[in-house]
Amino acid sequence: MTPNITIVGVVKDTKQSHVRDGSVAYIYYPYSQDKRLTGMTFYVRTQQDPLLLANGLRGEVQHLDANLPVYDLKTFERVVNEDLFAERMVAGLSASFGGLAALLAALGSTAFWRTWWWSERGRLGFGWRWEQGRGMCGF
Repeated sequence: MTPNITIVGVVKDTKQSHVRDGSVAYIYYPYSQDKRLTGMTFYVRTQQDPLLLANGLRGEVQHLDANLPVYDLKTFERVVNEDLFAERMVAGLSASFGGLAALLAALGSTAFWRTWWWSERGRLGFGWRWEQGRGMCGF
């Protein structure tokens, strides 16, 4: 026996949890027919600044049902940015450490060549040399 439900909308595909997740087919039906409803999310498309509509939307929902809480109003751009924050942080840290490694390699290379030049005065070879008459090793 098939359940008797009213379908409000059908979409080709949607991303339910995260931006990077695969798309899945999805249907929408009235919340009064959902026996396990724990929360709802509404998306509103507008041509004007979405933050200007926040108080109007909150007032309209309160007008329809005074017991229904409205919280955590965000723009779609902010939702996507919050979802990608961890990935962007890892990418930024990786780039920073890569740049630091390149800088340290360049400084180490420069120090190596300066040490070679000043210790050997341009002669071939690098390393420890025996101080004549002193019995000591040094650069």
